[in-house]
Amino acid sequence: MVMDQLSEEVRQESPWTMMFADDIVICSESREQVEENLERWRFALEKRGMKVSRSKTEYMCVNEREGSGTIRLQGEEVKKVQEFKYLGSTVQSNGECGKEYTNGCYTNGCTSGHQSVKLLKFADDTTLIGLISDGNELAYRGEIDRLVSWCSTNNLELNSLKTVEMTVDFRKDPAPRPPVILCDSPVSSAESFCFLGTTITKELKWAQNISSLTKKAQQRMYFLRQLKKFLLPVKMLVNFYTAIIESVLTSSITVWFAAATARDKAKLQRVIHSAEKVIGCSLPSLQELYFSRSRRRAAKIAADPSHPGNELFRSLPSGKRLRSIKTRTSRHKNSFFPTAVSLLNSAPLAPR
Repeated sequence: MVMDQLSEEVRQESPWTMMFADDIVICSESREQVEENLERWRFALEKRGMKVSRSKTEYMCVNEREGSGTIRLQGEEVKKVQEFKYLGSTVQSNGECGKEYTNGCYTNGCTSGHQSVKLLKFADDTTLIGLISDGNELAYRGEIDRLVSWCSTNNLELNSLKTVEMTVDFRKDPAPRPPVILCDSPVSSAESFCFLGTTITKELKWAQNISSLTKKAQQRMYFLRQLKKFLLPVKMLVNFYTAIIESVLTSSITVWFAAATARDKAKLQRVIHSAEKVIGCSLPSLQELYFSRSRRRAAKIAADPSHPGNELFRSLPSGKRLRSIKTRTSRHKNSFFPTAVSLLNSAPLAPR
């Protein structure tokens, strides 16, 4: 909505101009038109206090002729790419698209063969999760070897430079583990990694993830303030907040909220308070958002017999409450399933 207002005088109809939040795609039939439109956009945005990122601006040519030149923005050459990702889909200069779908088709036949090892795939990212008991890593390392062999057989290549391993071990004196060897190279060990937008650390602490969410939400507060300056009605401001800011604050909230510290939760709550002051109305608190999303997620799992976690939502003989999950550590107690059972027990239990 902010961009709609700021770009009204330069924006063209789709497909010549496509916008999503603060991402803009400009299409033209010649380089000269691209440069002209790019300069018009730069002037229109920068005179209103916004800035076109030179480092993130890229261009791609389709059906390019040899020696057709470059594109410049204020005399600075724009980076040329052979593909770019737009709204989760990769568009390529050779006219092809759907790279993520193709990768999914290629790897559909690759599955885990052991119950203690899970293989998770998203586009061209693959995550192997292994449960190691009593120091026995045979199943885990065997699945790694199977994955390497499967990729080699199916003409796929694993990027050993981007492959990392993170070990979660809460024993007092864990023995050092030999490194995993991938393509004749040892896999580097990581203290944390980002999985589908959520930062997971080896200690299963959430301060790093919450700091990242807070930073993203604070950056988007700028656009909310800009909308307020344009005197948009409260309802539109709330809709913008829900779609653009609240969605960031609640990213994977059912996973990390119960285990997060009060200090980290307060960081996110301050963003909500700031949004309330800008909009001029009350908004759901972080805890209310967590309760509603956890109850909704837990209810879906409890109603789906095919879900792996469905058996954890077992009713007591009375049928009025769910059987509590026994936990030995606070870390387990604050994880999703035990807290979800408690939340459902605090609300009326729907018939299964």
